[in-house]
Amino acid sequence: MSIEVGSLFTAPDVALVRRGEAPAINLGGTGVAEQLMTPRGQAKLQLVHSSIEPGGSGGKNLYTINCEVEVLYVLKGAVELVFANGRQRLGTGDALTFAGGEPHSWVNASQSRPAEVIWVLVPAPWSGSA
Repeated sequence: MSIEVGSLFTAPDVALVRRGEAPAINLGGTGVAEQLMTPRGQAKLQLVHSSIEPGGSGGKNLYTINCEVEVLYVLKGAVELVFANGRQRLGTGDALTFAGGEPHSWVNASQSRPAEVIWVLVPAPWSGSA
């Protein structure tokens, strides 16, 4: 692999999003505050940080996201993913990967403690690539 000499002096293409400055978004649900942690123009993936109140949920109806793959990573607390054929409980440090077209919803499994999660959607739902 060769590197062009000029590339040694080119700044890398990076985009920093600080959580305290990340835009609030609303992907639906109740009892949840969501922030977009990737630049709005990023079409390859979307990373969303969600803070979920006790009992917060994505709603009683199952829904799909216009992406190929979803990943849910639990930073704190416990969340249940609800699918047509059952539920999957995730605790702190657990991750679940599933098809974006899979009908689902979610709920904070605790009625007394908040949960914090990261959603990764590939590609970003608005990219038109899904």
